[in-house]
Amino acid sequence: MTQDPAISVVIPSRNARSWLPHATASVGGAADLEIIVVDDGSTDGTDAFLDRLAAADPRVVVLHGPRRGAGAARNAGLAAARAPLVAFLDADDRWRLDKLAAQASLHAARPEIGFSFTDYLHRRPDGRLGGACFAYWRGFAARHAGRDAPFVLEADALAQLYAENVVGTSTVVVRTDLLR
Repeated sequence: MTQDPAISVVIPSRNARSWLPHATASVGGAADLEIIVVDDGSTDGTDAFLDRLAAADPRVVVLHGPRRGAGAARNAGLAAARAPLVAFLDADDRWRLDKLAAQASLHAARPEIGFSFTDYLHRRPDGRLGGACFAYWRGFAARHAGRDAPFVLEADALAQLYAENVVGTSTVVVRTDLLR
């Protein structure tokens, strides 16, 4: 990739060989992004899969490292990110194909927004749907029921975010400069 990407997608992974094809495919085919996958000391063939993926897709950057945990892997990905926006995707999660484009559009239209997140669906180990996150948290659901379009949390946004665990890591898009 010769020009700087618009978004850096950071995927921490450890022994995620079976999930990574689905996670990386869910990022979509947009050319203006980079996909930074941090292999956190895998022993299941994840490293070889990622090397093949990077050889086939110029947007993919692979960072191999020792096992240090998901937080350290995310931080390593953030340090390597070249884009003004960073999006996080856990290796065992998948995005809707329109998710990243919708959040990128929101950030482009409202550059003062430093951080955005979306609702997401839980899936049980047996594959059945477990429901949406926003509906699960009663206070958040009561305050924001029926909202489909993007909206900004009120003045007490931090209190809302601390009161209930509504922000899923794999839904976050944040300005790189703020996160650093």
